[in-house]
Amino acid sequence: RNYIVRDLARQAMNSGAYNLARPSQTPQEVLNGIKATVSRDARFRDNQYYANATFDAFQMGGGGAMVNVGAEYRQELFFDNYDSLSEGGAIEGSSGNSSGGDRDVTALFGEMLLPITKQIEVNLALRYEDYSDYGSDLAPKIGGKWRPMDGLALRASYGQGFRAPSLPILTQKTTFSAESVIDPRSCAVLGTPGADCTSEDVQVNTFFQANSQLDSEKSDQWSFGGVWDATPWLSLKADYWNIKIKDTIVEIGAQDIVDRDNGTDPRAIPAGLGVIRGADGVISRINAGYANEGTLETDGVDIDIAATWSLNQFGRFRHNLRWTHTFSYEQGGFDFAGSIGYPEDRGTLINGWSMGAFSAFWNINYIGRNEFSPNSDTDTRSVGSYVTHDIQVDWKTPVKGSALTVGLVNAFDKLPQLVTYEGRPFNYYLYDAYGRTWYVRYTQQF
Repeated sequence: RNYIVRDLARQAMNSGAYNLARPSQTPQEVLNGIKATVSRDARFRDNQYYANATFDAFQMGGGGAMVNVGAEYRQELFFDNYDSLSEGGAIEGSSGNSSGGDRDVTALFGEMLLPITKQIEVNLALRYEDYSDYGSDLAPKIGGKWRPMDGLALRASYGQGFRAPSLPILTQKTTFSAESVIDPRSCAVLGTPGADCTSEDVQVNTFFQANSQLDSEKSDQWSFGGVWDATPWLSLKADYWNIKIKDTIVEIGAQDIVDRDNGTDPRAIPAGLGVIRGADGVISRINAGYANEGTLETDGVDIDIAATWSLNQFGRFRHNLRWTHTFSYEQGGFDFAGSIGYPEDRGTLINGWSMGAFSAFWNINYIGRNEFSPNSDTDTRSVGSYVTHDIQVDWKTPVKGSALTVGLVNAFDKLPQLVTYEGRPFNYYLYDAYGRTWYVRYTQQF
């Protein structure tokens, strides 16, 4: 509500009807005549038809070989329609534009479980998908498991995958946005006297556009690890994983393009994108958008430790520690693991207790420290480790099939550290500012 229609506002200013010296004294009828309410009408519809069958194929040393085959047909329909004033670029301070399209996807898949012996099994899988708008992809996988002794299983797998570009990315109309960027060349002309042109930003006209030539991302991933039931009450799992994604679908934003234009980022600007400058070097327009660019390589380890024990008449206890450590996260020649926005460590400790009709849980959530940026010598941002606690109590009431739950998310009201990230006061992807949140839930099963 109350967005400004640019041309009507300009007319009111030029005629003097809008009081630039004292805006508060502008008559209400003038304000009503230059404002508008913007809207969006959006829908995504997905129709799926699929069939699959599972059967025993033949006998092997460890038992019957299992086969699963199937087919899938999917219709995707998407539209996101902005109001006509926004779509025509007549609204001041609003960004976005309509997009929409449809496509058909046909898939064939199969999987086979081969029990070579009682201790060794092999898993083979294959999936083929054909998209009506960009092409087809094939994803194979092979895995194996070996049980050298009771309670111990070692496993490994290798597979390839893909991710198709989404309909919104492929079909969006050119969208205007007033982006803030750090550009020393513009700052030298427009900046205030004594301004630090490596930190003071300027606002520039940016136009995000679709790329109909996008291809899918392709990935190779492999992993190995094991499961050890050390005792009847203790289980340990550990897996190393390694993922490489080629032709990643990335949004080349305004700052990315400015850095490449200035030479601080050595990567080339994708075709169709770029910076337009005036004779004085000031940016007049940036063309931004999506592209298949570069390779992402990451590896790490997942650890899962589970323990259960009882304390006679005081109930039964359960603990589960899940931890992920990222060794590397390399993209564009830089390793982002541990840098701002990319913590090396994430973990959750789940503690549960149950006795009779009552149970309780205390979960501890951990996000590791992340700081600086590997592609900047001037980035001094640092975010410390972040820990929150969730508490929940359940009661199975005397009413058959019913349960009452009371809980607290972020019980100690932990708030994120205010360190700027992508123009916001903190990293919205890792943290939230909801603080302590109560909830009550009643469940009735029939």
